Amino acid sequence: MDQSTKFDTAETAPHVREAVRDSLLLVAVLSLREGEEEHNVRIRNLSSGGLMADGVPELATGAEIWVSVRGIGKVAGKVAWKTAERIGVSFHNPVDPQRARKPVGKPKSTNYVNALRIAGVPGPRP
Repeated sequence: MDQSTKFDTAETAPHVREAVRDSLLLVAVLSLREGEEEHNVRIRNLSSGGLMADGVPELATGAEIWVSVRGIGKVAGKVAWKTAERIGVSFHNPVDPQRARKPVGKPKSTNYVNALRIAGVPGPRP
């Protein structure tokens, strides 16, 4: 990391990350408290213990937040660090980050005959 990068952190001790971070680009919804204004943010990486996001509103380090992530749901956490453009969030409970990569919706048919059956088109059956 570039030594000129300045972080506003809740603690002065360096953080040791044990969880593998999965780089991706997802849109999620962030809120400070349930029922308050929601903000769309971009998740840049995700692990079982937290995430990094940009496009965030002005938040204080240590702020308690909720993030709704596709495939995972609403996750409680706190702002662990921030820069002018990004925040790091530490989740209160671990999540399975691979769930965010799974497709949502109905599975697509891999062949034309199955697609017709799914659509309800009558025809010969094997």
